[in-house]
Amino acid sequence: MHISKDTHEFSFTLDVDAPHRWYSVGETPIYTVNDVVTGTVTLRVKKDISVKDIQVKISGRSKTKVSMMVKKGDKVREETETTDHELVYDVETLFPPLNVKQVSKNSKFTLVPGEYVHHFALRFPFNGMCGDPQSVRESNMDSSRYERSSSKHHRTNDGQTHVRSMLPPSFTVTGERTLDSKSVDKASITYQIKASLHRGEMLAPSTRLIRELDLVQPGPVLSQIPSIPLITYYTNTIFSGNSSYRLKLISQQTIVPGYQEWQLMLQSTTNRPVTIDSLSLGLEGKVCIYSANFNTKVHHYIPLKSFHNVPISSVAFEPNPNNEPVFKYQADLSQWLDPVDLSNSVSDFTTCNISIRHALILDSIIEGACSQLVARDITVSGPPLEEDEYANIYGHRPSSTFEPSQSIQEGNPPIKPQRPTTVATISSSSPIEEVPPPQPQRPEQLPSYEQAINSSH
Repeated sequence: MHISKDTHEFSFTLDVDAPHRWYSVGETPIYTVNDVVTGTVTLRVKKDISVKDIQVKISGRSKTKVSMMVKKGDKVREETETTDHELVYDVETLFPPLNVKQVSKNSKFTLVPGEYVHHFALRFPFNGMCGDPQSVRESNMDSSRYERSSSKHHRTNDGQTHVRSMLPPSFTVTGERTLDSKSVDKASITYQIKASLHRGEMLAPSTRLIRELDLVQPGPVLSQIPSIPLITYYTNTIFSGNSSYRLKLISQQTIVPGYQEWQLMLQSTTNRPVTIDSLSLGLEGKVCIYSANFNTKVHHYIPLKSFHNVPISSVAFEPNPNNEPVFKYQADLSQWLDPVDLSNSVSDFTTCNISIRHALILDSIIEGACSQLVARDITVSGPPLEEDEYANIYGHRPSSTFEPSQSIQEGNPPIKPQRPTTVATISSSSPIEEVPPPQPQRPEQLPSYEQAINSSH
């Protein structure tokens, strides 16, 4: 990913390295919990400029907006509440480097024309920071004395209720406007990385480069998928008007995108040919949105498959192997559900102010009779993992069988990643020089970064 801003004094560039192979979808970088976001920030100076510092920050927020009609006295009016939980906030100061800061009391530095390249590495935590103090302590901002001593109060979570849960996936949903409401309920989970150039001059504005990042929750290990339990569901025939047919759906309790295993059967009291007027399968997410005093539900529907006027005379009815007394015959329609694209789905998750649970909705009209199948115990997971990927995320090897709770379990993040050595090229023709570790010496004033580099040799 490349984003830049060019002025007559300098050009400022943010390059984010491609994430791990299986998280990449098209050109959109997709990360998961405990992933390290790496890249470079490049400042190309055209004329002398004064710089206070260069920082890169990673952030994630869970925001909600809920409106309710509230009666106060004899009047009823609409009130709106918003919440904003900071799931991730971490920062790394790239310039001035720590060894320069330790020997200098300067609040700003003069950079001469040349190219200055700085590498960064910031990690997504396993759990959301607002509900997990350990994730905060493991961040670069809190664990680095350099960052902690100069950090400000960034978090927006004081006085709010928090839950400790896995970092949620990127997500946005908007409710429908009602006749008596002027507002629309909203919920969003967003992540971004920002590179900032803070100038030393009073009137010189700061320059910021911002790029959105997509995050998914990790799914089960590939070898565990066959062990996910199967659940059987049937259509509701009470209001169908025709009790001669029913649909039977067999699904894994946890749906893994790209690896779902479904069996669809049409069961009948007779084995004569039949025409299905319509058949549609969709994934419905029930999104609960919370604020301090209000809460609401928004339904998020993703259509998966749809068929109309499908004769199944070519599909042979066979005797029901379960020897059921009413529905004695069945036809296998499983091929109709292959493949099903779940790339637009989001995994089940819970944050301090948002939660989502899923159900499969199968609607059908068979010979004019309507029926519906609702699979409410379905859980949607993130994409599957290789065993090495699982170990990197959770810090231990996976078990041989899938545990339904592992998609929302908490974990201990691995050791904080080490950032590549920051380098600075003083001019376009000079070689790249590494900033050495600090040496004990008397503090001195360093009017320019070039002098700091030269004096360290």
